Amino acid sequence: MPDNQQLTYEQLKDELKLRYGEVTDAQHALKLLRSVKQKQGENVATYGERILSLAKDACAGVPAAGDTIEGMLVGQFTDGLLSDQVRIKLIRNNPATLTDAVSLALKEQNIMRRVTLRRGGNYDHHHETSYRAVTYRPTRSSVRTNAG
Repeated sequence: MPDNQQLTYEQLKDELKLRYGEVTDAQHALKLLRSVKQKQGENVATYGERILSLAKDACAGVPAAGDTIEGMLVGQFTDGLLSDQVRIKLIRNNPATLTDAVSLALKEQNIMRRVTLRRGGNYDHHHETSYRAVTYRPTRSSVRTNAG
């Protein structure tokens, strides 16, 4: 990339991802997607964004499969959650999209925190995830590929 070349934001993002990103190809992204888990201290919105990013990389150049991909992402998100209580809530409500799953998980985490604080307890941030006030806003409600 020449030093004086003018790039759009999307082109710059693609160049940086290519140079510094963890994902090297779609197969590698799929492998990472299958094993992704929520990290200790990571809020569910950030975890959801990681899944969405890996899914976009894994599906690059593949025609969008819509509901099939969304179902897979919801399942992976649910399975990788640290909190059993949040996982149960998602399984019970069966959200159709990753966006719905992340929203529901955020609401459940906030309720759990409020209940703990109302009881006069200290919320154990090491046991669960971070509860910063966050709003999950993906760029698209479903995974889009270069073909779509």
